[in-house]
Order: sequence, then structure tokens, then C-alpha cells
Amino acid sequence: MSYTPGLTGPRSKKQNQNAEIWGQKEQKLTRSYSLLIGGFDTEKNQINEVGQDSFDLYDFSRESEPNTYAAAQLRWGLDQSQYLSFGFAPMEARDTTTLKQDINFGGKHYQAGSEVVSAYRNWMLSTDYVYKLLRDSDWVLDVGAGVSIVGQSIRLDNINGENLSEHDDLFITPAASIEAGYHFTESLSTSIGYRISGLSDFDQESLWISFNYQLDKRWATSLFAGQINQTTDTGDYYNDAQFDYAGFAVTYAF
Repeated sequence: MSYTPGLTGPRSKKQNQNAEIWGQKEQKLTRSYSLLIGGFDTEKNQINEVGQDSFDLYDFSRESEPNTYAAAQLRWGLDQSQYLSFGFAPMEARDTTTLKQDINFGGKHYQAGSEVVSAYRNWMLSTDYVYKLLRDSDWVLDVGAGVSIVGQSIRLDNINGENLSEHDDLFITPAASIEAGYHFTESLSTSIGYRISGLSDFDQESLWISFNYQLDKRWATSLFAGQINQTTDTGDYYNDAQFDYAGFAVTYAF
């Protein structure tokens, strides 16, 4: 669903250089795996099928919405200045409501006063090539380009079933990203990032901030928060959605 906020990684500074001077060439870890968990909240999720009245899943009761965020990221270093980033971010939300007006969606009709359940799914795989512009500095400035593969499904049904409607789509879109940050110490850093991807039928913007702590050579953790804005315009329906998310990440370098 979104670009995974990344850790800026351990700073390559004088202590590594001194180790090399004394003949103890330290291995620099350029690959890492991150697991991110937290929560998310729907700010809006408006759907407008062609020729029909629009409705917003935000207005549905969100008591059954999982409100959980999870993602995984693999960074594969090519050298000290560049790496590949692979991300996976699945999201699913299920909500119910008693309709205040008639709704037509996916060729099915839902009457005002009936109880309806919705299922919204957005799974995203991302791949980016990232180049570090400021490798030997306390400042961080990384730029990237890549591709996103998004599977999106929107379903409605009566609470007792037997009236299922669905739009199920797959989008492949180019992407670009930028991440800036600063190392306060060898262990403590912060970063802010932005990623945009899209074509005519789907586009997404992600903005995030993270506070990172390097526990040792291999392990790191971070707190992060972000926002995702995305629109879908397939010619059959239009979807305008915004989600906020926050949580913590654990990273292992190897």
C-alpha cells in the first residue's frame, strides 16, 4: 500500500577508518531486512462509479477495521553508494454500515436502510534503485527510481451475502523517491522521505518521517509515521483515498 520508511543506516565514520589503518579491515554491512508494524487510520476513501452517486467508506462503521499496519523491506547493497530496495506492504480493511441512500456498485443495487459490508484491499510490491548522494557526511540525501506493482480490490455485499459486487485491478507504475536525514551521533539519526508513483489509472504519494537508533553493528530500531494519498481512475470507477500510519521497525543488517 505504501513505500516503506527506511532506516538511514549506520554512519561510515572515523572509527571504521581507524580499524582499517591498524590492519583490522572491518566488514561494512550493506544488506538489511526490516520488519515494520504499527497502526493505520482511514482519513477518506471515496468511491464513485461511472454514472452513479459517490459514497465514502470512511462513513462506514470502522469498528471491524483492523487498524494495523505491517510491511517488510529488504535492502541489497550494490556498494557503499547505491542499493536496491524491495518492499511489501499489504493492507486490508473491512467495514459495515446501514445505508442512508441507495448505492449502485459493480452492477449490483443496495437499498437505503440495508446493512452492507465492504472489503477494501491494497497490496503493494515495490522495487527501487537508490543512490546515496552524501555518503561520507552526517547529512543523508538519497534519490531513487523504481516500479510499483499494486493489487487493489473493492467489494460490497449485503450483510447476509448473496449480492456481491467487486472491482479487482492490477497496476504497474513507475516511481521516484527522495529521502533526507541527519546523523546526530553514531547511533541516533532522523530522516524524512517522499515517494511518488503512478500512471493515468493509478497514482500514489507517500510521505514519512522516522527516528532511528542503531543498537549495534547489526541491529537497529526506529519509530516512524507517515501519510499515503492515492487515486484510482480506471474508467469504470474513481477512488480517492488517504491513510495515516505510524509504528516501529526492527532492522537486521548482514
